[in-house]
Amino acid sequence: MDESNNHIIEDMDGAIQEFNWEDRSFLVVDDSEMNQFVTKKFLERKGAINIEFASDGYEAIKLCKKNDYDVVLMDVQMPKLDGLSATRMLRKDGISVYIIGLSANAAKSDIDVAKEAGMNEYLTKPLKSEDLERCISDFRCYKKEKKSA
Repeated sequence: MDESNNHIIEDMDGAIQEFNWEDRSFLVVDDSEMNQFVTKKFLERKGAINIEFASDGYEAIKLCKKNDYDVVLMDVQMPKLDGLSATRMLRKDGISVYIIGLSANAAKSDIDVAKEAGMNEYLTKPLKSEDLERCISDFRCYKKEKKSA
């Protein structure tokens, strides 16, 4: 196995754990093919190989009901059904996938609205490696809590 695909992260208790991007499944939801491509390349550089795409909130909901993704990277502003509405609908349907909201808007009020909609994290575009690493660390803690609940 290529060591570059394994990343060491620290969980909430301070324990060091390994995160293997190859073992995770990602759904990238964005209406821009260019943004999908950039996000895909970003994830692939980390070692991710299980990456699927949706171009609007409706498609994301359909795919999330059909597949068991580890992480959804969801654009907040899309035509047809925006990422906030899609997240609310997923949560209403009991789907607890880890959702990272993506937007160019960085105001605290935008972040608060995203969290209230049910997004676990919120990153501003363009994506930064260290921000995604932080979210993945939070994802590990989230998954751990879900398993023990």
